[in-house]
Amino acid sequence: MTYCTWADLAGLTGSTLASGDQTIVIAEVDREVNHLLQKYGLSGGSGDLVNAAALCIGKALLIERGLQTGDYGAQAGKAEDAVAQRKLAEEYIETYASLSTGEKDTIRVYKVNR
Repeated sequence: MTYCTWADLAGLTGSTLASGDQTIVIAEVDREVNHLLQKYGLSGGSGDLVNAAALCIGKALLIERGLQTGDYGAQAGKAEDAVAQRKLAEEYIETYASLSTGEKDTIRVYKVNR
């Protein structure tokens, strides 16, 4: 299952990776989203929250790639940016999981007969 498209990710980041590299990035995004979903007992997902999580992971992967290839050199804050994107992705998946599994605050109303 593909949780985001390269067109979406490139549109957000301005990345111009070659086609083969795009495929690798999107495949890794899918694996990482699947991993996060599995932590909550889910085997797949869809919708805005899952798509947003996938895009955050994609951005983190592109930042990490840039650091590894030297495209970003030693720019301060880039590693922290990747960590922040991954944390945001986890928050999106956590919210998605709680909505999907019905974990919501319960309000109980008791009727009292007089």
